[in-house]
Amino acid sequence: VTDDDVEGPTIPGTVVFDPFNDATRMDGSDMRDVAWYVGAPNMDAAVVNDWSGIGDGNALRVVATNGGSVLGPSPGAQNITLVNEGENISLRVNFRVQNIPDSPVGFRMGLYHDAGTTMTQDLMTAFDNDEGYLFRLATGNQTGLTVDAESGTNGTITMGSDVFALANNNTFNLNEATSHSAEMILTKMPGGVFVEVVIDGTTMVSVADTVAPIFTNFNEIAFDHEPNAQYWYDNITLAKSS
Repeated sequence: VTDDDVEGPTIPGTVVFDPFNDATRMDGSDMRDVAWYVGAPNMDAAVVNDWSGIGDGNALRVVATNGGSVLGPSPGAQNITLVNEGENISLRVNFRVQNIPDSPVGFRMGLYHDAGTTMTQDLMTAFDNDEGYLFRLATGNQTGLTVDAESGTNGTITMGSDVFALANNNTFNLNEATSHSAEMILTKMPGGVFVEVVIDGTTMVSVADTVAPIFTNFNEIAFDHEPNAQYWYDNITLAKSS
């Protein structure tokens, strides 16, 4: 029995679980999968066998010649909302990176709200105004892990003048092509949202965001990529618990 069989559906409150068993990045036959759209030209995003890498069957492989995003709207673009204190939303993925870029932001992952402009096909610019929380990992010879908030006023998702750093870990580095896990947990707290980033089971950064704007509505998952590196994703899980 693999993670593909049990992990996502057995987590209480699971909204999205995509193990890519159905061999497509579109909304296929997996129980709680979603469609994954590319946001830039010259991107190759395909589901391939990755037993020799992440080691759990199929995975989504992304190669972006000039960089670019992959975005997954929640089922029906439904809002997943933090209402009461103590409620949390967790976004988790197994991933690996090949042809590792020398970059302070070589791996980027976030949970967003699409502000009413839902991605429904490749190469839309619907993510220009998206807002939410993200984290960015340094890769190659760079160091750092930054937790950020993005207000959606700049046209580049996960980057740009509308991204504001909330906290960082200046010692973190990812410089090998082996499989890792990453998780971002958002918890409603008095006056704000508590953000925690966990890499390979260890909390690397945690911070309370209490400065407006505070984001509590989410309906989109985002991954962003550096040019020419290869990114592999599996068992993408989005869950809400109280």
